[in-house]
Amino acid sequence: MSFMCEVRLLLLGGLRIHRRLPHATPHFSTAQLQLPKLTPVVNPDKITQMDIALAQPVRSSKLDELELEDPTPESLLAPTDEDLSYYGSIQPTFNFAKYVNQSETLQNFIKLGVNLHKIEKNPKNIEPFLHLDFERDVKKYITFLSDYIQSDCLGEFISKNPQIFFQDMDNLQTRINYLESKKFTIDMIKRIVSKNPFWLMFSTVQIDRRLGMFQNEFSLTGDEVRLLVTKQPRLITFSMHHIKVNTFSLREEMGFDVEELKKMILDSPRILSRNNLSIIKTFNYIHSVMKMSHATIASMPCVLTQKVTKVKERHSFLEKLGRAQYDCKKPNYVNLMCLVSFSDANFCHEIAKCTLSEYDLYLKSI
Repeated sequence: MSFMCEVRLLLLGGLRIHRRLPHATPHFSTAQLQLPKLTPVVNPDKITQMDIALAQPVRSSKLDELELEDPTPESLLAPTDEDLSYYGSIQPTFNFAKYVNQSETLQNFIKLGVNLHKIEKNPKNIEPFLHLDFERDVKKYITFLSDYIQSDCLGEFISKNPQIFFQDMDNLQTRINYLESKKFTIDMIKRIVSKNPFWLMFSTVQIDRRLGMFQNEFSLTGDEVRLLVTKQPRLITFSMHHIKVNTFSLREEMGFDVEELKKMILDSPRILSRNNLSIIKTFNYIHSVMKMSHATIASMPCVLTQKVTKVKERHSFLEKLGRAQYDCKKPNYVNLMCLVSFSDANFCHEIAKCTLSEYDLYLKSI
């Protein structure tokens, strides 16, 4: 029988060629393999190139070259000095509820006023927290923080920054020492740490670089830097990109000069962390519609942190009453700061000289 005929018969005769695995190689020769007699079922003259290709031996693949690995490698059974006792009791979980009754550490956190629900919102906090031992891992941090945070505020601090327990204790002390070296008083340090729980997460190099940026950008003296930091500690660790965008808007888009900008930052540091578009909208309305000068706005920078809708509502209501008078040299002067900061009741009583129901009725009509 010709080669081409044998190829066709192998393809159509139902024979299957299996690649033999190294661990399952049968101990027999090809002579012992009894093949059934094959009978041609097709015309050999109609064999195609595809039939020939399919009959070629399958080339060895990477999968064939892989050795079967032992499912229990010896390395897992090797003896170890590490204490693995706690691994058996902690299983994957999405909250602390399952372990509160068993864990003395979690119970102590609750006594401190820690909001465990807030911590478990980040799943990455759960497992590390369950491995903490209060006496061994937590107590030294509580003692350290107690020097700068009031005891009734410790729970809130930990709830906001649970990662504090995974910082090196020497690094934390170094960051406090840095503030002392920059002539921050103990009261200043206490305010910084308590008002910004994430301050201690930043290295001294990062903090020093940021303080230098503020000092150079706004031409601040050392005392002014300390005033800025103490007044708004969160500003120093805020997004630097966001701060630079707001600074550009205040200087280039709104047109405040260097001295005005410096005064605004020291009086109301929050304007650097507010939404950029919100600040621009409020400025445009106060400056263009209410005709307030840059000097007036710079003297009351907090107005820029207010929502433009609130300013619009109150100014338009005063216009309707004929009381929209913002010139301090004229009678019935309306202080811009009082306009935006007063409650509705005080605004009606002190400025609009009307009842609260009249103001509510006006708001419903616009």
